[in-house]
Amino acid sequence: MTVRDVTVDIGQDNKTNDYTTYYRDKDENSITLNKRVDPYINDEEPLKGYKLYEHRTPHGFWPWEASYKVGKVKYREVQQNIEYSSSDKNQPYIKVTVIYWKNDESNEFPLLLGLHFGIKKSFYTKKDPYYTNNDWEPENSLSNSSKTGNYKNVLDKLNTKFKDLVVVNLKTNKDESYCGHPSLDCFKAPKSNSGEHTCAGNTVKFPAISVKEKKNRPFSGYTKFKHSFKTGKMRLFTTYGGTSYIPFKDPILSKECKSVSVYYGSRDDGIRKPLLLEVPVQENSFPKYKHYTLNDGAWKYDESIKEYNLAHELDELNCRYNSVATVDISQKTNYCCKYKTSEHKERVFVERKTISMNIPSGYELYEHRPNETPEPFFNGNRFRDGSNDHRWPGGPIIGISKVFVYFSGSDPILISVKHSSGHKWFKRRPCRGYGYCVWTGKDLDTIEGINPEGRSDAIYTALKKISETLTQKCTHPLYSQYGSSLCLEYNRCYIDKYIFPDNEDLTEDFDFGTGPFDFLNYYDHTLDFSDSSVYYRVRSFVESYGEKFISDISDVDYYKIGEEDETEGLGPGAITGISVASLGTGGGLMGFGIWKLWPVFAALL
Repeated sequence: MTVRDVTVDIGQDNKTNDYTTYYRDKDENSITLNKRVDPYINDEEPLKGYKLYEHRTPHGFWPWEASYKVGKVKYREVQQNIEYSSSDKNQPYIKVTVIYWKNDESNEFPLLLGLHFGIKKSFYTKKDPYYTNNDWEPENSLSNSSKTGNYKNVLDKLNTKFKDLVVVNLKTNKDESYCGHPSLDCFKAPKSNSGEHTCAGNTVKFPAISVKEKKNRPFSGYTKFKHSFKTGKMRLFTTYGGTSYIPFKDPILSKECKSVSVYYGSRDDGIRKPLLLEVPVQENSFPKYKHYTLNDGAWKYDESIKEYNLAHELDELNCRYNSVATVDISQKTNYCCKYKTSEHKERVFVERKTISMNIPSGYELYEHRPNETPEPFFNGNRFRDGSNDHRWPGGPIIGISKVFVYFSGSDPILISVKHSSGHKWFKRRPCRGYGYCVWTGKDLDTIEGINPEGRSDAIYTALKKISETLTQKCTHPLYSQYGSSLCLEYNRCYIDKYIFPDNEDLTEDFDFGTGPFDFLNYYDHTLDFSDSSVYYRVRSFVESYGEKFISDISDVDYYKIGEEDETEGLGPGAITGISVASLGTGGGLMGFGIWKLWPVFAALL
């Protein structure tokens, strides 16, 4: 009688409602797959919190038919190396069992492997390092007659070893905590942080995850929920969205992290639609992160998202999931966010308006308004000018229903924002290097309250004055000799620093703006460099984002100025003394000393 080898794949799952299903190996051998949740093993007590799969080889009914045995064991096509005992090597095993946590919906983490021949059973657990190993060793504490309690003891030992694995509950609100271990269901019901919150299995106690809310931090318009242990690091197993699991497309169990943060739109009060996951991968003076977005129902690492463009990507995701569009003043035709859907290909409607006043040719007026959105309002925190992102000067604007954009030739130079309380006007200032322009609401008193669609000599006068300002040539010798057209009086550097409660991790939440250029934008605070750790983070920022423009930075010094030395744009705590030993653009080196902070960073532009 012929004996054929069968390849069993323990990564297979039964997604049907039936107890039994089938799959085939590479040789087309049919394998029976049975699945039991909270299984009973040799007694009347269920093994709660786990699921058991039985993979049975085919068998013939007649003597002349071939018989089958387990030849290889694989996990999703990857060979599993089993360290057989001497008595097991020649056993013709006909069944393989594997146990997973019940909450391991995608079968990412096989815990206990069993090989069966009649009443003969041999059990195996993975060798360390478990997360990357495909080698299995005998588990001698289980035998043919082992009951549920014996299995629990073995699994509890494994749970102790893997106690840092967590299921992240995406629906957890601020000041709540939960046990995230996949062997228990505690993560499905977070509790208040009023007292010490611990979860226990049979004999194992697991650390609790606490959640802190950071509303409008680090970016206006978004709420960040930070999940972390009180002490120690975690491994991200999967995420839970309240009714179903959202796995990682590529498991990241092998990497420890100090925390994981979930971003929501600030108007998503029910925290129903997570936009993005943020996982720290470098936790030194200048932290770096990996960001994950949803792709076909799973979290996928998006390498295009960096710290400097995070706000931009959040705006795009907020448009996709919450229909909150960000106005792009450079557009003259209908447009949408990056993540277009078939139903909303033109989420923003743009119409050229006929201006009923005598203005010079070359000026145009365009109206932007939301189209096919549940709430007819634009993003009140930021707007876009082509590839550049900007915060609305003066802070968020509530209820933006229309935006009117005046063009001079191909450039937008004046904006009127219709919002819930009236109109706001903003004008364009001279651009910095690489086309990054600054917008301000100052010095526009003459057109305050004027309807942008009506006839107005004041608007014409304002347009003419703005155009004249934008075409002025730079007269500052320091930069004009290097071929720059930057006008320094229109570029003042403010650095945003959020004030955090004691024991908060400053390095993770320091905000450099919405991009490397926005670092030079108009912020609300100056930075107190008496905190040396913040000083070094700013230096790291220059070294990281300035590497394309700066050849070498050294001997950076600073001191705080007194109130009597303040100048416009630099308050107490701002930097006024910085020396750059050598600074290069385009490969050339030049050495000079610069006073005041912003010119150092202007060299990046």
